[in-house]
Amino acid sequence: MPAAACTRNLADQHNGPALRMPSLAGLGAAPFFTGWRTLLGGAVGLFRTSPAQVVEIPVLPIGDCSGIPPMIELDDFRMVEMRGGTITAVRPNLNARRAACVLRIDFGPAGIRTSSAQVTEHYSPAELVGLEVLAVTNLPGRRIAGIKSEVLVLASTGKDGTVLLTPASPVSSGSKIA
Repeated sequence: MPAAACTRNLADQHNGPALRMPSLAGLGAAPFFTGWRTLLGGAVGLFRTSPAQVVEIPVLPIGDCSGIPPMIELDDFRMVEMRGGTITAVRPNLNARRAACVLRIDFGPAGIRTSSAQVTEHYSPAELVGLEVLAVTNLPGRRIAGIKSEVLVLASTGKDGTVLLTPASPVSSGSKIA
């Protein structure tokens, strides 16, 4: 459903997915909306019921709004560890359903890690070796087509295919991305 079709209410001020507000009956005389507090699982509406009291009321998502992700707090984003690394070896992932490569990436002091990535549309193995990439390094490993993928290499995905995100200038392997 297009974003314009999302139910319009106080959630629009939240700049997130459409939300269903619970009944405000019983909060007292004329409670008024004062803001939002977002959580990983949703949001809480803040309503002032008196000069000294603010009531937090959970609000529920009303379905998909065309892939608009929920807002997250800066502290949640800070938990994601991203580092720059250099691809040192590439081989085809022959077990993958769609063409993919197994990448060995050197993250300097953070070690050498493996990732399976569907990047064959724009890159040959020779082009990938020596390429500096950005990756999320603190996710648990996942088995992908028989390979333990230890990092998530960052890329743009869309109608242009998968395009790796690379630093504009050289960075030391293992450099933290802020």
